[in-house]
Amino acid sequence: VEGYCLALKDRSDVPPEKLKDVARVLEPRASYPRPVLDLALWAARRYLCQPGEVLQAAAPAEGRYRTTQRARLLVTPTEALRRAEELSGRAPAQAAALVELAGRRGSADVAALRRRLGPGATRSLRALADRGLVALEEKAAGAGERTGPRRDGAAPTDLAAALDSRPAGPVPEGEGGFRLTPAQEAAVGALTAALEGGGGEVFLLHGVTGSGKTEVFLRAAAETLARGRQVLILVPEVSLVPQTLERVRRHLGPVRVVVAHSYLAGRERLDYWEKVVTGQADVVVGARSAVFAPLDRLGLIVLDEEHEDAYKQEDGAPRYHAREVAAWRARREKAVLVLSSATPSLESYHRALEGRYTLVSLPERAGGRAMPPVELVDMRAELASGNRSVFSRRLQAALAETLRDGGQAILFLNRRGHSTFVLCRDCGWVARCPHCAVSLTFHRPEADLACHYCGHRAPAPDRCPGCGGHRVRYFGAGTQRLEDEVRTLFPGARVARLDADAVRRRGEVDRILALFAAGRSDVLVGTQMVAKGLDLPGVALVAAVSADSALHLPDFRSAERTFRLLVQAAGRAGRGSRPGRVIIQTYNPDHPAVAAASTHDYLSFARAEMEARHELGYPPFTHLVRVELSDRDEAGAAAGAEALTGALERLGFRAAADLPRGAGEPRYAGPAPAPIKRLRGRHRWHVLVFSSDLETMLEVVKQAVKETTGRAARGGRRREAAGPVAAVDVDPVSVL
Repeated sequence: VEGYCLALKDRSDVPPEKLKDVARVLEPRASYPRPVLDLALWAARRYLCQPGEVLQAAAPAEGRYRTTQRARLLVTPTEALRRAEELSGRAPAQAAALVELAGRRGSADVAALRRRLGPGATRSLRALADRGLVALEEKAAGAGERTGPRRDGAAPTDLAAALDSRPAGPVPEGEGGFRLTPAQEAAVGALTAALEGGGGEVFLLHGVTGSGKTEVFLRAAAETLARGRQVLILVPEVSLVPQTLERVRRHLGPVRVVVAHSYLAGRERLDYWEKVVTGQADVVVGARSAVFAPLDRLGLIVLDEEHEDAYKQEDGAPRYHAREVAAWRARREKAVLVLSSATPSLESYHRALEGRYTLVSLPERAGGRAMPPVELVDMRAELASGNRSVFSRRLQAALAETLRDGGQAILFLNRRGHSTFVLCRDCGWVARCPHCAVSLTFHRPEADLACHYCGHRAPAPDRCPGCGGHRVRYFGAGTQRLEDEVRTLFPGARVARLDADAVRRRGEVDRILALFAAGRSDVLVGTQMVAKGLDLPGVALVAAVSADSALHLPDFRSAERTFRLLVQAAGRAGRGSRPGRVIIQTYNPDHPAVAAASTHDYLSFARAEMEARHELGYPPFTHLVRVELSDRDEAGAAAGAEALTGALERLGFRAAADLPRGAGEPRYAGPAPAPIKRLRGRHRWHVLVFSSDLETMLEVVKQAVKETTGRAARGGRRREAAGPVAAVDVDPVSVL
C-alpha cells in the first residue's frame, strides 16, 4: 500500500493492531512542501475526492529505483472488445478491464487501471492473464530513453526552431522590443502595482486576438523575477508548451525554465519536481497539473487561454479546475494571478463585473493590425443551389486565391475521422458502438469504424449486417474527408492535418506545426487543436467549415463553446504582414453566437448569454454539481438516480420543476438519462444540483451520495462494484 504522510500525531484512535509500519520511503526527494499539501487538502474538500488523489495528480513522481507493473493485451483491441462482450455477464469486472485496455491502445499501468476501475482491477487482470488475454509485466519506473525536455529546460522540438527561424516581419504580440500600445502600458502598470502591493489579486486580461496579451504578462513575469520571486505559466494543451517556451526565452533571457506536464515520463517528472523543490527553477511552464508545482517563492501565475475546457479534469478524480486551484493558491501565497483570454469564460467575466477580479482590457490588435473581416456563408443557400460539397463556392474561391498569392490557410472542423456515421439505405441500419450509445465513425486509411469514446473498432462492412443489402452509405464529414477534398480540389497544395488521429506518435504535434510555421505546408486542416492560441504569421485565410457542429448539443454551454471556438479560430488569421480573411460556413447565420463571432463582439455575446443564464438560474449565477449514477444494468442506474433525488429532498433540496423558473434556492434537476446514455458498457443517469451556497451544497451532495450508494462521494472515481456507482463533478464544464 502506498500512502502520503500529511502530518505526525502522538496517538491514534485506530486500534494499534490495525496500524501498519512504514516499510520504506520511496523517494524522499519527491516530498511535498507545506503550501502544496495545503493546496491538496483544499482541493480535496472542494472537489469531493481524497487528498491522496490530488497529490498523485500534482506530482505522480515515481521513485527512481521502484518498479511499476503494466498490463498489455495479448490480442488485438477489436478481439479484446469481442471477448469483453462474452465476459460481460459472468465476469463484468474482467470485461471492464478489457474495454479499458482496448481504449488505451492495448496497454496501461496497473496503478492507472486501479484508479479507473477500483481496487479489484488487479484481481481481474490476473484472471485475464490466466485466460491468456493479458500479460502483466514489471519494469523500472522512468527506465528508457529521455524523451522530454532537456535538463536545461529547453524544448527538444523542431517547432521552437521553426519559430526562431521564420521570416522577418512585424513582431507578433508586441515581442522583441515592439512598442507597447497605451492599453498594454496600462495593463503592465496595473500588474506591476499589484506585485508591489503584496499580491493576492486576480486579474482578467481580456484582449482581442493578437492584442499583445502575451507581451503584457511576460513583462509582468520580468518584474516578478526582478523581485526575487518565481513565475508559473499554464497553457491548456501540451502542444502550446514549445511556443510558450520560445517566447519565455525570447523575453526573459537566461532564466532557469522547467517544463511540467502529464506527458513526461516517470523519471522526467521526478527531475522536474526535484529541480523545483530544490530552488533550481525561476519559471515553470506547463499544462493543467503544473498548477500544483512546488514553488516556494511564487509571485505570478498566468493561465493563458483561461477559457479552455482543458483546464478542467473531467475523466476521473480529482475533477479539479486549474483556474479555481490557481485562484485559491494565489490568494494563499500572496501571488498575482493573470487570467488571459480573448474570449473569457462567463464565470471569470461575471466575477470581474462583480469586482472579485480586476478587469484589464486590450481592445485593439498590437502593431496597428486590423481584425480580420469575417464573412458568413449560408450553407442552406449553397445546398439549394445544388452544391453538396463541404466547401461553399466562396470558400473554394478564397482558398484558390490564398494559395495563388503564396499565403497559408487553416481549415477548422471539430469532427475527426472521415464520415461521422454509416447507414444502410435499404433498412435504415446504422453502425453503432456495442459498448456506448453512439454511432461509429468511419476512418481512413484503416477503412474501419471507430468509437471515439471507448476505442472500439470494427471493419467497415461491404454489406449491411441488418438486411444484407449493398446500399451502405457514408454520411457527414470529418477532418480526414476535408483533407481528401482539399487534395482533390487543389492537387498541388501541400496539405497537413492536425487532429488526435494524426498525432498518435509522440512529437507529431510539434512536427506538423513546425512544418507549417516554416512555410512547408500550405493548408492545415484540423479540429479545435488548430484554434488554440497558435501564432502563425503566414496564415491569410481561416475557415470554419461547419460552425454548427456543437451549437445544438444538449448542454447549456453549447452557445458559449461555439462562440469562443469561432472567435479563437478566426484570430489565427492576419497576425503577420499579410492581411487576414475569415469565412464561417453555417446553417444558422442568425444564431446569436454565430452572429457575434462574425463581428468579434465578445461583449454583446456575453451580455445576451448571461441574461439568458440568469433567467434560468444557471452558472455563473449559481454553482452546479453533476452526479452521474452508472450501472451495467439500466434499471439499476435509474433506481440509483431516483434514490439520490429522494435523499436530496430529505436534506432540503427541492425539484427544479416545482420551483419558479430561475429560482435561486437550492434545487435539483432530474433524474434523467445522460445525453450519452451508455458509455463503456455502463448505463448512465444523472442529477444536476444547483445552489449559490457551495459549501452547504457539497456537504448535502456528499451525504446524499453516501445514503444512496453506501459509499462516500468521490470526485469521479469509478469502481467495479455491485449496484450503481456515483461520479461527482463539481462545477462541470460539460453536462453530456
